[in-house]
Amino acid sequence: SAVFVSPGVLLAIHANERTTLALCKARADKKFPTAFISPENVSTEWRGNEGYRRRVFNIVNKETQTQRIAVGETINEPGQWSSFPPHKHDRREEKSGKVVEAALEEIYYFRIKPETGFGFQRVYTKDGSCDESYVIRDGDVTRIPGGCHPVANMPGHQLYYLWMLAGDERVYVWNTDPLRYGTYMLRLTAYDKAGNTKADTHYVYVLTEPLLPAAAVTAEFATFSSLPVDAACDNFGNIYV
Repeated sequence: SAVFVSPGVLLAIHANERTTLALCKARADKKFPTAFISPENVSTEWRGNEGYRRRVFNIVNKETQTQRIAVGETINEPGQWSSFPPHKHDRREEKSGKVVEAALEEIYYFRIKPETGFGFQRVYTKDGSCDESYVIRDGDVTRIPGGCHPVANMPGHQLYYLWMLAGDERVYVWNTDPLRYGTYMLRLTAYDKAGNTKADTHYVYVLTEPLLPAAAVTAEFATFSSLPVDAACDNFGNIYV
């Protein structure tokens, strides 16, 4: 569960048992209604495929009125990567009048089960001005001012992290690092027999070499996988959803 409050609001929290609380803060000069977010109001989705499959919980999301902040959780299955394909959100960029990347700072707070496990995170920029790798242990925190920031988890352990995003505007879009591959995204939504959409949405990232022309993406993947492509992609592998 979570509670969102604006600056100047007093909040008292009482726990009936041993509890871990995370206080996520961002600069704000506007006030919005206080909101209690119960587990039932948290949207969930599976992202990735074999090797980089994880579950994402969007807690303070677009449905919560805030000025800058967004909060969520990611759980890596054993031996899986996340924040993959590597992506960044460190500058505002527009194309054809549409925001294709937002400037957002981010913080990760990690927990690992069993606690003796560890993971890795690499934070790097295209120009090489930043290229750092960290050993992640239970209880660690990393600050991501910019650059791509993938996470790897060791086998036999579950890696969790609480993430907090904040920027000057509530636009949550990012650019992927195409490396030497084209990066495209398929969004798969499950339906029941009555045609109703199920709660979970599964994201599958497809890496191709050589790069496919943008005009060929939909036809190519519709033929290859018989699945709808719910994204547009330019020649550099940037995803627009």
